Amino acid sequence: MIYLDQAATSFPKPSVVREAVADSFQQYGANPGRGAYAMSLQSSALLWQTRNLLAAYFRAPDPQQIVFTNNTTQALNMILQGFLQPGDHVLYSSYEHNAVWRPLMAMTDKGVLAEPFFPQADGSIDWQDLEQKVKPQTKLLVCLQASNVSGAIFPIAELTAWAHAQGICILVDAAQSAGYLPFSLLDIPVDFFAFPGHKGLYGPMGTGGFYVNPAQPLQPLLYGGTGSFSMQAEQPAVMPDHLESGTFNVPGIAGLHAALQWRQGQEEAILSHVQQLTQQFLKGVSQIPGIHCFGPAIDIPRAPVVSIVLEKIAVAKAAMLLEEKYQIAVRAGLHCAPLAHRSLGTLQTGTLRFSFGFFNTAAEIDASLAALAHLAKGDA
Repeated sequence: MIYLDQAATSFPKPSVVREAVADSFQQYGANPGRGAYAMSLQSSALLWQTRNLLAAYFRAPDPQQIVFTNNTTQALNMILQGFLQPGDHVLYSSYEHNAVWRPLMAMTDKGVLAEPFFPQADGSIDWQDLEQKVKPQTKLLVCLQASNVSGAIFPIAELTAWAHAQGICILVDAAQSAGYLPFSLLDIPVDFFAFPGHKGLYGPMGTGGFYVNPAQPLQPLLYGGTGSFSMQAEQPAVMPDHLESGTFNVPGIAGLHAALQWRQGQEEAILSHVQQLTQQFLKGVSQIPGIHCFGPAIDIPRAPVVSIVLEKIAVAKAAMLLEEKYQIAVRAGLHCAPLAHRSLGTLQTGTLRFSFGFFNTAAEIDASLAALAHLAKGDA
């Protein structure tokens, strides 16, 4: 099977990740922070080491401001619901994932005012339009770093500077960029930064997290056991305990720890290889008649995500045929991002999405392009 749905989750995982998950079950899989015996302390040390690796990777000023979650969706919900209050106004891009859109729509019933702004297909911003949308009660700007539909990269550094100049906080969704687009929280001091562990970082599913600027404290979404301050009724104020209640996914975090270590020393090779595959696919698919490609032009940088439609075959059928006839796994549909499809004009058709990772090969890209050439002719 040629797996080209890396935007959903990376596959395969590095062998060291699989081994680390197995080791956690066999050697030290006790509950961290819930005991003073060796196995529990080893699990606690794993969490602290992984938190430090994540802080170093994203250049976060303080590892204690890194919060573990099960995925980016949970991270985004914790930020949005922990930060926004009735009467607050939030601006969000017209390319956001449902993990942003749905929480915001639910919060409008509670008095939060949510309004979209409209970047161009290549990720550029209409600054005049954005400025006109600012209100006295505007509290937050939400923008993903890269689209999970088109691969467009959005100017987060410029948006951060602009938002802070207006007295507005900024939340960045790095679901499609973490691990593929370098990011430094020291250089681009966003207020909230949500990321997955299981996509571009190559950790297991069920891992993710976010960074929160200590100047912008959040109210917890969950209250409960933290292994600390157990005598008090209130949730601990100290970070990260304040936002981390319940048992951690220790096997997943063990795998994420191994993935972050695996990246060290080969970061440039990972990024370069994935970019080369993306360019190879873009150049090849642009030469196939009957296929329309969305997002930035070939010469504009993008995340390793490419969406297409075929003139002669619906995207759902194309995905089925790619698997049945060519053993190629891709995703068809709206990709949980109807706002992006509305912006691209593909809301009715959806798109066929190809996304690439480090373990894909140039030969797999060639095979996929050959298969698409057959399908574009109407060959079933």
